[in-house]
Amino acid sequence: MELVTDLASTVLTVAALGYLGVSVSDFGLGTRFKPRLRERWWRLSTMQRRALLGGLPVLIYVAWGAPAAVWSLILIGLVLGWRRLAATVRRLVRRQAFTRAARQGFVLPMGVGLTGGGASGLVARVAALPILGRLVDLTAATIERPTSMLALGTTGSGKTEVGKTLVWQLTDARRGDEPIVAFDYKTDYQDFLREVCGEDAVIRVSASGSTHIWNVFQEVDDERDYRELARALFPADGDGSAKFFEQAARDVFRATCVALDREYREDPDVTLSNALLARTFREFSREDLYEALSEHGDMAAATSALDPDGSRQSVGVYATVQQRVADVFVGDFAGEAAARADEAAAAAPTHTADAEISIREYMRNPQGRVLVLDFPQRQGQTVAPIFRFLVDHAAMHALDDASRGAYFILDEATRIPGLRRLDDLVNLGRGQQVQVLLTLQSVSQLFANYGKERGTSILSGLVSRVILRLGDEASIDYARTVVGTEFKTYTKHVEKDHAGDFSVTKRRELKEEEEHAFARGEFTRWNPGVGLFIGRTGWRYGYFPMLDDQLAVEIDEAHART
Repeated sequence: MELVTDLASTVLTVAALGYLGVSVSDFGLGTRFKPRLRERWWRLSTMQRRALLGGLPVLIYVAWGAPAAVWSLILIGLVLGWRRLAATVRRLVRRQAFTRAARQGFVLPMGVGLTGGGASGLVARVAALPILGRLVDLTAATIERPTSMLALGTTGSGKTEVGKTLVWQLTDARRGDEPIVAFDYKTDYQDFLREVCGEDAVIRVSASGSTHIWNVFQEVDDERDYRELARALFPADGDGSAKFFEQAARDVFRATCVALDREYREDPDVTLSNALLARTFREFSREDLYEALSEHGDMAAATSALDPDGSRQSVGVYATVQQRVADVFVGDFAGEAAARADEAAAAAPTHTADAEISIREYMRNPQGRVLVLDFPQRQGQTVAPIFRFLVDHAAMHALDDASRGAYFILDEATRIPGLRRLDDLVNLGRGQQVQVLLTLQSVSQLFANYGKERGTSILSGLVSRVILRLGDEASIDYARTVVGTEFKTYTKHVEKDHAGDFSVTKRRELKEEEEHAFARGEFTRWNPGVGLFIGRTGWRYGYFPMLDDQLAVEIDEAHART
């Protein structure tokens, strides 16, 4: 009878603990009692929970006597002790994982407990254990320095949050004086950078609201540098007559920049600026520009394209140049902000005009600042050539100087198709200490803008990959390819009747098949933040948490220990 009473009291105690939100699931056995009450339990303050747990044995003693109260005390002690031990072990595992990742590069926190985990190595085997698996909660993937990284996922999948975790580690004292160039499509990164670096440490270049005015004439060390800008503004990717007009317009634009440089570089009364360049094409007729360029003997290609006595095509060539310059050099890119600042300075001497900036100057001496190229969505298609030049020019300077690192954050880089040096950044950047974070919504966009062959080459240079929720077939194919396949063994029972008698032979056959780790449909159903990390040593499946104050402190401490 006493045994039955003790057993009943134990069951009631477990039920009572489950009612309060403490269950045997804390031991890894998977049982849960009353999920809604568990949620209410954790909404209580620490003092309230302690008071309830302390009063529970007293209530059990009054209801069922001393044996049940003792059992409840033992069970409460075991549960709380297990939780304390589990929390300590999780903290140590997390500390070790963060430190190991920081020693090799950058830390990317990754929770494997809530998703059931899954990996290609030791983490998978430990996470699969019934009890010890619960101790592997938040670990860290390693983004090796200076390898480049891809974050691939649809809108709202968590790409930006993953990027912020990496950017946080770029903007502290460990970065030193290395340039950081961020192409920001949705303003997410510039807002984050202002928060962590301060307003004065962020240089914003855009068509409006720029902190510094970009001046094309400050980009050149040599007249040949104008070819880079002309090629970006007039890519000549078409065929037939369209290609001819683009190439001729490119020659005219480059020659005009060179002529203005030669004329006014040493003139103290004239400032070489984007406004001067835009005004030249706006106010000069084709005949006027032809006469001005004819004074330079090395501009035969440009003058022949504008020759009034030549073919009728010269009218179309000059119209192409004028239209492109009018479309691209708008707002701050046309020097309008600088002109307004000069007028304000003349009216109020205390006003300070906006500073000018060049990519060349910033890449050589960033002075602890971050350069944000803010892509204006309203004017995106018209000013895209300017951003193409800015990114390519920054890449050129970064790849030219291997003595120090450089970092590029290219958010939705397919919005500016035709980046000439994107391949070099991701494939050759490691040898030049250049690291790239490239975010994409889909592989289909990359292939559409860069072609399948070139797009595949770009993807192959991204060693560290974060795959989040996907929505197109090309992205799913890519994800399954980089994860790879695994061999699974199946047991099959075979029965065989023998002819002429009534005997039956039974045997087991083992069959090994090669399969993908994830079905195609799984990639489209992941919640925000859930996905894969694929690195040199294998893959992990889990949850990428948002960067909060506590996580940022742990990451900083991990880097401090290395």
